[in-house]
Parts: sequence; structure tokens; C-alpha cells
Amino acid sequence: MGDIETYIHLRNSGIALVENASSSPDELRALGADASDAAELAHLHRTYFGPTRFSGKQRKARTAAQTQKHSLATLSLIESYTAKVKKDLDAWNLRIKLAGTPAHKIREVATTRLKELRRKRTPKPGVRFTYRSTGPNSMTITDDATVIADIRGTLESVNKHNLLDAARTVIVTGGVGTKPAVHAQVVVTLDEFDRIINGDGDEIELQLTNGARMTGAEFLSYKFASIGYATIVHPVEGPINSYRTERSASWKQRLTLCAETQTCSRPGCNKPADYCQVHHIIPWQAGGYTNIKNLTFLCAYHNGINDDDPQRPTGRGYMYRLNTGVSFIPPWGAPITAMPEYQEAVARLNAEKAAAKTPATTQAPGPPSRQSDTTPAQPPEQPPPDGS
Repeated sequence: MGDIETYIHLRNSGIALVENASSSPDELRALGADASDAAELAHLHRTYFGPTRFSGKQRKARTAAQTQKHSLATLSLIESYTAKVKKDLDAWNLRIKLAGTPAHKIREVATTRLKELRRKRTPKPGVRFTYRSTGPNSMTITDDATVIADIRGTLESVNKHNLLDAARTVIVTGGVGTKPAVHAQVVVTLDEFDRIINGDGDEIELQLTNGARMTGAEFLSYKFASIGYATIVHPVEGPINSYRTERSASWKQRLTLCAETQTCSRPGCNKPADYCQVHHIIPWQAGGYTNIKNLTFLCAYHNGINDDDPQRPTGRGYMYRLNTGVSFIPPWGAPITAMPEYQEAVARLNAEKAAAKTPATTQAPGPPSRQSDTTPAQPPEQPPPDGS
């Protein structure tokens, strides 16, 4: 066996090579190893053969690594992931799991497990300043969701279209904004409403469409504007539909949609519904209806990347209504064009277009239509433009 073959054989021997190494980098360097190899071997020897209070888990990790025939490089890869875990017990459990995983799947398994171990930090309320050498600098305010919604509403009362200028006016020059009454919609189910009325409101948290949250007790005592809305949701209430008569969702439809979701429906996005667009699940241009079951809220970004146009694919997945509600279909799932509802909508639209080309039977003109003298009520603020 030549030198190259010997070198490859030894590195592929994994645990066997580590067992015969030393836990001292200096000893290994004295034998001729360079600093990098000495540090690698010494660390692996201490981990798999050195003294530890987790000796039982150490044996399991060794046995698993030998069974999988992990090479020296694979053992080092495993350690690169366990080094990211703070608690020793969690690190050993991860080491055992990865040591028993085939080498080609280690990255995938490790990434998934590390996400599970990484607890989401709860931000502490406060004001944080960030100073940069070349600017601009930042001020970040962290507080209760209702307070932040009030701050935004106050700034919008000064300058709705330039919140930075509004912040300068309120904070720097001492201008006074107006604390908003609740203009957002509060979604309350019937069973929650019964409990609130009966005095159990402290145990119930309600979601507002502007991103705020409040307890049932706060709901009763908070200052509600005359143009604020509380929707009492009944489980068998019928939907409000427009079919193909209007592309844009009506004001009442936006209010009804809020009963289903108070944020962008894309998983992980917390953009409040008040600042989202109404999205057609089956696209309007493909024959989708402007009906509640075909609508959901998406923020401008997620509406823009939604992969529902075969002429302009984004490869970012799309939203679709399943039996469990509006769900995210990942890029590797079935394309929207394969969905039966999509195909039915396209067929219906094509049939309508074909019928429109057929000469219609001439009819006697009827009396001119007369528009209603009354104008239906409109929402106080224009919501973001709808997307398809």
C-alpha cells in the first residue's frame, strides 16, 4: 500500500484512528503532525475517549459512528454542529443522533435539529440605539403589541405618508399627535363573547387587524371609535361573495376575511391584515372568483412572490385553500395549474370568452338603469390595493 492509500485508509478509519491518537495536541505535534491535524485529532480523542460525566452517551456515540463507518472528516463535521449547542446534554444527544446518521444526511438532520433546539428569544421591552460610523443611526422601540399599534396610529395622525417625518415632529419638535381610537377590526367568536360578558375576559386574548392584541377585559374598557368594528363570528355564517362582477374585494369582504386571519396568511409572516393586500387564491386572470373562499390576506412582498402565474413562475410556492384552511404549498408540491379548482376556473373562463364571441340575439332596449341615490358606506381609510 502506497503513502496516499495509507493516508486515505487511516482517515477513513474514523473512530479507530481517533482511539489511537492523543488528547494532547503537543504530543501529536511532537510526532510530526501539523498544528491543524494535531488540534483536530486531540479534540476528537477527548470527545469520544476522554473523561466525561456522559460516559454512557459517549459509548453510544462511538458505537454509532463505528456502525456508520464515519471518516475523520465526518466526525469533524458532526463536531462543527454540536459546537453550536450550549447545553452539554443537548450536545451529546445531538452527537449520538448524527453519529448514527448516514454521512450524506448529516447536514440535513443537523440543521433540522438545531432549529428545534434554538429557542425563540422573547424581546425585552425598551428603547435601543444603534450608532454607525458613517450613519444613518437607528432607534428601535420594543413594547407591548397594543402600545406599538398606538404609537403607529399616533404617528399616522401627524403624517400618514411619512412616518419618519411624523416621528421627528412628535419626538424632536414636541408636536402632539392623537392617540387613535381602535379603527381596526376585533375578531371575537361567539363562545369568547359569552365568556367576556360573563366576566372571564382576562383569560381570553383577542387579535386586532392592526397587529395589536388585548384581553377580553381590555376589549370592554378600551376606547373604540365609532368607525371601529367588532366582528362576532358565528361558525355557520354565510360568506359574502362577488363572483366575477368585481375584481377588488369589497370593504365588507375585507372585514369578513379578518374573521379568518388577522395577519398575512403566509406562514411566519406577522404583517397585520390592515396593511396587507387581498389575494385571489385562484388568480382573477385564471377565472377565480372574488368570493370569500377564494380570498386571503398577503402582504405586498408575499403577494408578489406567490407562484400562481404559469407565465411568470417564481419558484417560491403559493397559498391554497385546503380542507384545513388556507395553507402554503411549497415549491416542490403540485403546481397550482394541477389543482382541480384552478382547472375548473380556467375552463369556465374560456367558455365565457367563447360565449362572448357568439353573436347575441338582439333584444329590445329596456328602460335606462338608474343608480341608487344613496352611496353605500365606505371604510374610513383606503386599505392597500388588492393583488390577484
